[in-house]
Amino acid sequence: MTKLDGTRALVTGGTSGIGLAMARALAEAGAAVVLTGREAGRARDASAAGKSTGLGLAIVDAVVAAHSGCITVTSRPGMTRFAIVLPLLSEPAASPVC
Repeated sequence: MTKLDGTRALVTGGTSGIGLAMARALAEAGAAVVLTGREAGRARDASAAGKSTGLGLAIVDAVVAAHSGCITVTSRPGMTRFAIVLPLLSEPAASPVC
């Protein structure tokens, strides 16, 4: 067992630079790492390089965009919340609902 086995970490800005280094260090210490970034391709590359799952939010972003919805994040110490809003329409919206 390593120091962080059984823990989870969310690293924002985890697709490059210090965020990516932190995500790798956390994964090496045993944490289950989820990373976020602005570019889906970088998230895929970063998650493929380690134990993180950067694809999760990239997939959510693609689904939300395809359905003209929006996603927001609120974070403070001890709590991070993602809110996903999708329109309840029989046809795609002309523009995002948020």
